Amino acid sequence: ELSLCALFMAGSGTPFQKATQVLLFALSACVMVCPQQRRDYIRSVSGGVWHKALLVFLYLWGGFALVGQRIFIFPLDVLPSLRKVAVFVLAVLWFVPVTNTGLWLLHVAGERLPGWGKRKLPLPWFCAACLMLLLIPAAVHLIAFNPGISSMDTYSCMVENAKNLRGMEDWHPAFYCMLLRAVQHVWDSTYPVIFLQWALWGYVFLDLFLYLRKKGLGDALLLGTAFVTGISPGNFIDLNTIWKDIPYALCLLWAMITAAKLTLDKDIYRGRWYVYAELAAALTGIYLLRKNGVVPFLCIALALLLALARNWKIYASLGLAAALVLTVKGPVYSALEVQDVGRRGMYIGLGQDILGVYYAGGDLSPETMEIVRALTFGEPEEFQYRPNYASSSYEVDVSPGEFIRCYLDT
Repeated sequence: ELSLCALFMAGSGTPFQKATQVLLFALSACVMVCPQQRRDYIRSVSGGVWHKALLVFLYLWGGFALVGQRIFIFPLDVLPSLRKVAVFVLAVLWFVPVTNTGLWLLHVAGERLPGWGKRKLPLPWFCAACLMLLLIPAAVHLIAFNPGISSMDTYSCMVENAKNLRGMEDWHPAFYCMLLRAVQHVWDSTYPVIFLQWALWGYVFLDLFLYLRKKGLGDALLLGTAFVTGISPGNFIDLNTIWKDIPYALCLLWAMITAAKLTLDKDIYRGRWYVYAELAAALTGIYLLRKNGVVPFLCIALALLLALARNWKIYASLGLAAALVLTVKGPVYSALEVQDVGRRGMYIGLGQDILGVYYAGGDLSPETMEIVRALTFGEPEEFQYRPNYASSSYEVDVSPGEFIRCYLDT
C-alpha cells in the first residue's frame, strides 16, 4: 500500500504538497489495521452483483478523484499515455483498502451508537450526529487555515462594494454585497460570514436528511451520506470561502427539497405554511445571489405551477418571491443608485467553454469565431487560455439568443 502510494504520487503529474504526501502515507499505513475483520465485513455486504458493481465504482471514482484530471483531462490536447493509465490503475488499487476500511469503520461506529439496533436513533441523537459530521471537517479547516480564502471576487464584494454600496455596479450582485454590509455592521470580519454559511449549510442538509428519514431511508445510510458530504474537501473548503456561489448553491438545494415535499408528498405538506415560506426564501436567494439566477428561478417556478396548478398556496409562495425580488431590484436598488452593467461580462463563463473547444482544435462556425475574437481582445493566437481561470474580455456585444445558438452549435 505504501509502495502504490509512492508510485501514483510520483507518476501522475499532480503536484502533491509535502503535507498531503505525509497524510497519504499515514493513511496507507492506517488502513492496514484489522485486515481479517475488514475482509469478512466487505464479503458479507457484497454478495449481489449490484453491490459488487457499486464497490468497483467507488474504487474507480477514488482513483480518478486523486489523479484522474492530470491523466485524462489536462492538458486538453494531449491524449493519456500508457504510462499514465498504468499510474491510474495503481491509484485505483491503492484506493481499494482505503474504501473497504472506511466502510468497515462506519459499520463499527454505527454498531456503537446508542439506539443503533433499533429501527431509528432518537431524533436529538440523529440531528446532533448529522450536524457534527457535516460541520466538524469545516471547523478543523477553519482552525488550520486562514478563514475566507477565496479570490479577488471576495475583496470586490466585501471591501470595494459592501463598504461603498451607493452607486456600485451590479456586476457582483448588489444584493449579496448588501448582505455582507449588514453582517459587517455587527462584526467586521470574515468569520461571521462563514458562520452564517455553516448555519445555512447545516439547516438545509438536516432538512434534507430528516425528509429522507420520513421517506423510510435508514439512519445508517443517512449518517454515512452526512459523513461523505462533510468530509469532502470540495465542500468544507468552499464552506469556508466567501463567495456568492456558496449561499446560491445552498438555496438551489433548499428549493429542490421544498419542491420535492410539495410535489411528492403534497398530502403531508400541503397545509404546512412554513414550507411555502421556505420556498419563497430559497427562490428569492436563487434570483438575487447570482446574475444568472433568473434561469433556475423561472424553471423551478414554471415546473411547480404545472405540477401544483390547483394549489393556491403555491401561487402565494411564488408571488411572495416575485414581490421580494421586485422590491430589491426596484426601490432598494434605486435608493442605493445601483448601476446596471447590461451585457458586460454576461458571457464570461460560457465563453470559457467556447475557448476550450477552440484551443483544443475544434471546429467553430464563422459567427462563433467572431465571439472568440471578441473574447480574446482580437488576438486569439496571442491569448493565453487557461481552463480554470477566465481572463477573457467582458465586452462581447451580441444578443443572448445569438450567443446561445453559437454555444449550442459549438
